[in-house]
Amino acid sequence: MKLMLLEEWADSIHQKDGISKDKERQMRFEVVSFMTYYGIFFKLPQITIAKGIHIFHQVSMQISFKKFDRLLYGASCIFLASKLDDYPKPIKEFTRAFDYMHTIHKKQMVINVNNAYFEPSYSEISEEGYKAHKIDSKRQAELEEKFCGTECEVLKLIGYDLAIELPYQYLDMIKKNPIIPDAALLKVANNFLNDSMRTIVCLYYEPRVIALAALNLASNFCNYKFPTLEDQQPWYTCFGDDVTIELVEEVTFNI
Repeated sequence: MKLMLLEEWADSIHQKDGISKDKERQMRFEVVSFMTYYGIFFKLPQITIAKGIHIFHQVSMQISFKKFDRLLYGASCIFLASKLDDYPKPIKEFTRAFDYMHTIHKKQMVINVNNAYFEPSYSEISEEGYKAHKIDSKRQAELEEKFCGTECEVLKLIGYDLAIELPYQYLDMIKKNPIIPDAALLKVANNFLNDSMRTIVCLYYEPRVIALAALNLASNFCNYKFPTLEDQQPWYTCFGDDVTIELVEEVTFNI
């Protein structure tokens, strides 16, 4: 995937359409939370969910949030990622779960209508609630058609480029070859990578640098001092000696 320019982040298509930067961030958090719980409901791996979120971010930088159904597109991106990673389920299950979660989402938004920055919670989602959820055949058919149409639109918008590299694999490299031998630190860094998926840093920085930024955040959180590498190089060169600490700090700030 070709990385975008930072100037495009500073002046996004959403802001050009009258959405403030804070509101754009809140709307993005909202849909990423929906997508995360949607993927968790289907017991999809963290990597697969992250891949779906990455695809959504690519799409969302081309269309204003005012002009498309964020939750529908987000769910469709998870549906697409599940097929890419070979975790397929019938579309009927995905659309039924979407309708179930969307109902919960709408209920919470109505209750909090006066809170412009409210972010729904999905703690009440359960297998029992899903099974009890009623959806008529017409609604089911409409959603299946929308999912298929949205999936096609998503693929067009990302140029059918499904070669997605994620920063998680760089933490896995460290786990398999302990360059930084601290399991607790790596767990915290993984959590920061999850947080990074709520932002669009994945569109502007290489995955290896995002992984380094997560490690940097984790070291600050855990009060951990990185050792030098075996060749006496600084820790942040573990994925390549062309990486500077200034770049790592820049990504750390943006996460």
